[in-house]
Order: sequence, then C-alpha cells, then structure tokens
Amino acid sequence: MKITKYLSFLAFVAFVVSACSPDQPPVTSLKLPMDRFEQEEAVVFNIEQQIREILTAESDSIVLSLEGPILLNIAIGRATNYVYLRPGEQLSLDTISGDPLIIAPSGEQSSENEYLLRLAQAVSEDADRMTLRQLGKNEPDSFLIKLEQKYSASNALLEELQADAGIGADLKEAVSHYLASLKGSHMMNYKYVYNGSQDSFPPLPDNFYSVLTDADLTQNTWLWFSDSRELISRWHYRDIDYSDFESPTTYFAALLESAQNAYPGTLVGDFAEYYLLSDYINFGNGIDNASAEIAAFQERVTNTYMLDRLNATIEPWLALRAGEPAPDFLVENRDGEEVRLSDLAGERVYIDVWATWCGPCIREIPALKELEKELHDSGVKFVSVSIDAEKDHEKWLKFIEEKELGGLQLMADGAWKSDVVQGYNINGIPRFLLIDEEGKIISADAPRPSDPSVKDMLLGEG
Repeated sequence: MKITKYLSFLAFVAFVVSACSPDQPPVTSLKLPMDRFEQEEAVVFNIEQQIREILTAESDSIVLSLEGPILLNIAIGRATNYVYLRPGEQLSLDTISGDPLIIAPSGEQSSENEYLLRLAQAVSEDADRMTLRQLGKNEPDSFLIKLEQKYSASNALLEELQADAGIGADLKEAVSHYLASLKGSHMMNYKYVYNGSQDSFPPLPDNFYSVLTDADLTQNTWLWFSDSRELISRWHYRDIDYSDFESPTTYFAALLESAQNAYPGTLVGDFAEYYLLSDYINFGNGIDNASAEIAAFQERVTNTYMLDRLNATIEPWLALRAGEPAPDFLVENRDGEEVRLSDLAGERVYIDVWATWCGPCIREIPALKELEKELHDSGVKFVSVSIDAEKDHEKWLKFIEEKELGGLQLMADGAWKSDVVQGYNINGIPRFLLIDEEGKIISADAPRPSDPSVKDMLLGEG
C-alpha cells in the first residue's frame, strides 16, 4: 500500500513538472499523508497570497502556481505547522513529532525549512520552561528578564537565523514577529496574573511593551504565523474596557474603530477587522446587529481568503436571525422524560445553554436566579439546557439540587454534538437564547442574566 502511494506521488510530480511551460511560473506541489492523522482534513493556507486548500485522505496533494517563495500554514486540528516553498519545489511532508504535532518535509530540506523545524522544536521546548502563573508572581523588571530566559532556545535560534545571509529578509522578519508575539501575549496577561497573586496591579515601566511598541505592526509578515496574527488582532484594543460600554454593540464598534486607527489602509488592518467581525458574530451577537459592518467590510476588502472565511462564519447564522423559526431540539428533564423546544410553544422562552464544568456559566447563576425571581409573573419561561457529558448525569442532578436551581432543568444528549449545540451554532458557553411565543427567534445570542439590558429584552422593551 505504501509503495503504491509512493509511486502515485512520483507520477503526480512527473505530471506537474511536465505541465510547466516557459510562459508560466513553475508549478509547486505539496503532499501530506493524511492517513496518518486522526483528523479528517488539513487546511493549507496563506492569507497574503489568498491561498486556502483542503487536504484529505482521498486528496492529499495540492498543486500551486507561485511567482515567489511563500510560507504556508498547515492547520491540522488545533496544531499549525509551517512550510517554506519556492516555485518549482515538490515537497512531501512527514510527521516529526506527535505531541506536539510537528511536521516537516521528508528527505533533504531547504535551509528555510530546517530553521522552521528547529523553530517548532525550540518553541515547544520553551513552552515547558516557566509558566505564566510562575512568571506573573514577579515584579515587572524581573518578569521581563525571566520572560527572555523562558524563550532562550527560541531567542538563540532567531539570532542564528538573523545572521544567516542565505535567508530572506521577509522570513527573518516573520520569525522575529512570531517570537515577539509569544512574549507579547504573556506581557498582555501579566498584570492580571500578578493581580491574582498580589491582589493589586503592578506599576508597569514605560518600556514594558517595547517589544511591540517599537515594532511596525502594519507589516504583512505579522500575518505569516498564527500567534502573531492573533497578537496584532488583540493588541490594538488592550486598553478598551468592556465595562465602559452600554452594550456589546457599542463595545464592538469601538474595537472596529480601534483597528482602523491602529493599522489604517493595510492588510494587517483588514485582518484585524475580519478577526473582530468573526469573533463578534460567533461569540457576541450573531449577525443581527452587525449587518452594516459586515456589508462595509465586504464592499471594501478584496482579499478573497478573508472574504471567504467571513462568509463561512456568516452562513450558519443566516437561519438564526431574529424572526426566523427557532430550530427545534430534543432533550430530557430530570426524570428522563423527553422534552422538545416546540412543546413550549405559546410561551416566551429564555434558554441558558451551560455545563457544570463551565466557570463563566456558574458565575451567571446568581444573576439568573435573581432575574427569574424578579420576572416570575412576567410570562417568561426560564429553561436551562446542560450539555454535560452523559457520564456526568448524576453530577448534573446533584449540582441542580445543591445550587437550588429553578426553572425547567434539561440535559442534552450528545454534549457538543447535541441538537441544541448544532442547531444554534454554539461555539462557547454560556449561551443564552430568547424565543417568542410563536416559536420564532428573538435572539440566538441573547444578553446574559448579568447584563443590564437583559430585563428589557426579555420583557420586549429593548
């Protein structure tokens, strides 16, 4: 079987090489043996070059037409690896490590891919050296010193890379940004960890964030690695506090404005806005209150990778807009009796999708109980749907009793694969749903009980 697959790949390479002509850029090919992974697919992409391809066991090779060298991201499950490709190269990848998952070209490698492999190994080594919890107990100056010590292996590799005249400036720059983002993420979280151990916020020196404030965050090379993409997407709103805004909508508008001001007219700015839109849709309020921002983004941005991914984010929410029929789901009550959402027709239903293991869910319980008590005679029916695993059924029952939870307590079959999770595109909990008397959606991402606006929405006054 392996010999057959190898011969097939040789034939595949021969075909793509013979397909080249003097009038076309040389063809590049990439192969990944997907039958070695538990995941069914791998996503190969480069945002700047607007590339996105899917590899599966049935189709584990891709052909690209490149005009210059490129860094490809290869996402398999939660792991992302990186491969450097030059026009005309045919690379077959192999697994170097399973935990963490590290893949690299098999056989002879380019200098760039050797550095990328060593970088993955160095970052993995550094990740095990001093946790943020340990670092966060130090005073700011000591924290910065120990942070550099934590990334000693990665720092040494970057120094070697920078001195190598055979490596292009873009890759050097991208790796530098990548390591800066790993440190920057720790820096952004430092004051909160420090506060957790010292019960006060640390006085940060003026140069505390210099690794980021001294850098040009608008360079496209910040988009090459996943950690640096995430860093620039969060960095610009680090000082914007949600509690200063009256609603998620006004908070979201402030974040968008912040991105536009931080990275004006750049691809990085477009990505930061795309990132915000995707987060707001999936974890903020669906698409009901973001239609103008979505339309403005789609009209202005030309990058097909971002537009396609945003459309993929939007698509499952189209059936969850206000006024659409609420997707029905089947759950069980405490006595094991089946209950459907449609059984509650004729009542305005406020649904809490939660789990006993979810800290943010538990923190909402006091506000939920108070809200239920206050609106007891308002006609609003309070329903809680647990997505705990079946093995935790008794734990769920005990939790309900100990916390004296009211309302209609239900448990979904299948946890994250249950009807309610799939039907309402739930990516994180707690998630609250508000359904009207006719079984239509008022909000597929309603305010939490602790939100000051929730009472008006439940009463139809908001």
